[in-house]
Amino acid sequence: MRHRLCLATISILAVFATIGPVYAHPALGGRVISLHIGTTTRVLDMTPIGSTFPPEWMAGAFDDASWDRVTTVPVNVLYCASSATGLSGWRPRRAYWGGVQGDSYLFRQSARLSKAHDYYGSEITFTGAVRAFALFINGHQLTYKSAPTTRDRGFTARYALTSYLHAGVNVIGVYAVPSHRACNAIDVSATLRMAGI
Repeated sequence: MRHRLCLATISILAVFATIGPVYAHPALGGRVISLHIGTTTRVLDMTPIGSTFPPEWMAGAFDDASWDRVTTVPVNVLYCASSATGLSGWRPRRAYWGGVQGDSYLFRQSARLSKAHDYYGSEITFTGAVRAFALFINGHQLTYKSAPTTRDRGFTARYALTSYLHAGVNVIGVYAVPSHRACNAIDVSATLRMAGI
């Protein structure tokens, strides 16, 4: 199955993002996992192949061993990325991109979750100096956004993941289009809550 970008934003998730996080049911107890795009994340350079994603790339069993690992963005590039977009003052501890600053990339990160009563309160946060991006979880496209102007090419957003998680391997994906030839970076983190385990 091949994924193509869907330009419709899932509005209920965007509304959820404005009311803040919710947490696992206290009565059931639970466990929390923090998942970040980081040095173990795999990336695929999409510029040579266009916008058609590899078949089954969101499947838990997909073999991404041939993909590159992400590149940690140097401080000078991060400074440029934050000042050249609408993200003035953005200073994450680390941010990432692929090996070629001017290319578009597909990012893939997986995590194994225990079987739980529910995953209520799980969410993902995206910040990026990009022209456009799409977020995916287990094959579901959460959103696609593109910058309306060449000056304002920075995004920060938070989305609920509760309905999309399951026991076993879960896959988070990001498609990112550069905003600048030399000043691109993303920072993605997810808080995965497992109640009643």
